[in-house]
Amino acid sequence: MRQAIAELRAEGLDVEGLSEEEAQTVKTEAYIDDSVIEIDMLAELPDSYVRQPAEKLRLYRELDSFRKEEELVAFESRLIDRFGALPEAARELLNVVRLRWEAVRLGMERVKVKNGLMIVHFVGEQNSPYYKSDTFMNMLRTITAHPDRFVLKQHNNRLAMTVRRVNNVAEAVATLRTL
Repeated sequence: MRQAIAELRAEGLDVEGLSEEEAQTVKTEAYIDDSVIEIDMLAELPDSYVRQPAEKLRLYRELDSFRKEEELVAFESRLIDRFGALPEAARELLNVVRLRWEAVRLGMERVKVKNGLMIVHFVGEQNSPYYKSDTFMNMLRTITAHPDRFVLKQHNNRLAMTVRRVNNVAEAVATLRTL
């Protein structure tokens, strides 16, 4: 069903008889389910911050279940209330969650932030309706308007992009939100 919805959306067809909620679901259907994030900085709940391994595991599971910014902000507030000010590694962890959300929204299967660069790999299926979608076309317009920052290339029949001047996860999130 997801594939059918994606194909209809990519072709620009409207499906009659859908409720407003169903139409919104079709409009926002993701082309991928998850994205792999690789970073070269520490993103975790340090042992010095959350001392009990079982509690840390529970918090990681809870963090993985969030789908909205409001949930993440509430989680951050609870952490601060319970354990004190967030260490930098914990702040980065929360930004990794945001980065993953943005990557999924934009159809990026893999995102790597390292050495001042962000490298992303788009949907692997070359014939995916993603490449005809408004999401991809709008992103292309932004990318081509800034050739000094964004470089698209094809490698092993996969489309990838390098983004310059991305020094941390928060900057990666901000960059993807502009696309």
